[in-house]
Amino acid sequence: MHLEVHNKRIREIVLADKPLLHHRAPHIVQVQLGECMKNIVLVDFPDKWPSLLPQLTQNLQSQVSQPSCNQKMAYTD
Repeated sequence: MHLEVHNKRIREIVLADKPLLHHRAPHIVQVQLGECMKNIVLVDFPDKWPSLLPQLTQNLQSQVSQPSCNQKMAYTD
């Protein structure tokens, strides 16, 4: 059971609403994060991670509704 709790925490971290962390990371780290996410999804979805699609949808909607720093700077120019 300890492993399942650990895996749940990893899933929460992977989908945490921290897009700036991913955008500031070097490209190779972004690629590695994407590969990690892909492997977790392949193993855990849908049985162990039924909330994946609602979480992804929510994160994408919040990113669309909140302009990035570059977009904000363009509005002020």
